[in-house]
Amino acid sequence: MKNKYTRNCPKCNKILKYVDKRNLNRAIENNSVCSKCKKMPEGWKENISKTLAGKKNPDYKRNPNIKKPFSRKCPDCNTKLRYVSEGSKMCAEKKKTVCDKCSAVKYEKYKYFLQKQESRNKMAATKAGFNSYEEYINNLPEIKKYRREVWKLTYKQPISNLPNFNKRGLCGVIGAYQIDHIISISEGYKTNIPPNKIAEISNLQMLPWKQNLNKSNR
Repeated sequence: MKNKYTRNCPKCNKILKYVDKRNLNRAIENNSVCSKCKKMPEGWKENISKTLAGKKNPDYKRNPNIKKPFSRKCPDCNTKLRYVSEGSKMCAEKKKTVCDKCSAVKYEKYKYFLQKQESRNKMAATKAGFNSYEEYINNLPEIKKYRREVWKLTYKQPISNLPNFNKRGLCGVIGAYQIDHIISISEGYKTNIPPNKIAEISNLQMLPWKQNLNKSNR
């Protein structure tokens, strides 16, 4: 990436380059100098080492079965919220923290996901050479429209109840399983079976990724 924006170091007049205008403005506001002119205090390396020594292992994972003896109710929906310590509970009460569901509504988080989806749709249409996502969808081959509809309805099924669903993963991952339609999507399209029938939970199973890949290549 080219560094389009430049300024001179306030001390030695060396030309400093920046990737974008925001970084340039921030450097001007802070009166930043070049790395040579910037003097670090004595013992700064030792201080950083001491600080990092007290940090937790980056591979550390919180135990999901950890006890949370302190609880309070969500101010909006009365859902019971649990906390590890009394301090975290008091902090939540002070900030009037709500549960995740109420937070999504309160702060309109769904708008972010809608904007993200719109951006993806626009990108897909542009790559395919269309002016709008609607035009892109209307010009899709019928088999692709059928496939999209089947998967849309499939994800509305209680797929988490399928045996081995907890082993779901990507191709190439050892021991990974994938969702498979017993009557395949291509077979359903050829025989004019409605998408909702192919997507029914009774037509779904979890297969090892190799087996599922071989089935789709037949």
